[in-house]
Amino acid sequence: MIHGIVKHIDAHLRTFGIQMTRLHEAVVAIVILAVPTVTAQADIAALMAQGYGATAWIFFAVYFASIVTIGVYRIRWASKAVSASSG
Repeated sequence: MIHGIVKHIDAHLRTFGIQMTRLHEAVVAIVILAVPTVTAQADIAALMAQGYGATAWIFFAVYFASIVTIGVYRIRWASKAVSASSG
């Protein structure tokens, strides 16, 4: 997988007339391997859990607000339509 990413980067750079050397390929591979290691040390799982928790509350608030406002509007509109047609 890392080799594929390096080859994609190399192909993209070739469109600009730049060719990656073996040293460049090694540096890219090391960076690709280092990023997950660093994020694992930063306890990315806990950060993601906090983010998903916040996202869930935001989704709930938006969903609840739309249900309440649209629901109240439709109930009031329906009750006015019924009273107008019956009276």
